[in-house]
Amino acid sequence: MRRGRPTPPVMLSPEERETLEAWRRRHSTSQALALRAGIVLASAAGETNTAIAAEAGVRSSVIDPPAAPVESCANSSAQPPPPASYAARKVAEVHAASTRRRFTAACWS
Repeated sequence: MRRGRPTPPVMLSPEERETLEAWRRRHSTSQALALRAGIVLASAAGETNTAIAAEAGVRSSVIDPPAAPVESCANSSAQPPPPASYAARKVAEVHAASTRRRFTAACWS
């Protein structure tokens, strides 16, 4: 019988499984992404976090990080962007003035 906090099952669609397996096999994939893909695939196969960590050669905290409060995750993307500090028209005017080429007598001598 498993001890500790219950882990939710990881369900992967066939397309997701193919993508993760491709990332794991591909030589141009970064090591971090390949490791993560292997962790997700092992989790989907039903292995325990301790077994996955031992097989991958990482600490168990990498496999099972502390859970963030649901409220903070839900509200983080719902925050509106900060108000603009300058009006868009003023930014356009400054940009146009700074990129305008000024021809003087020195340019033609």
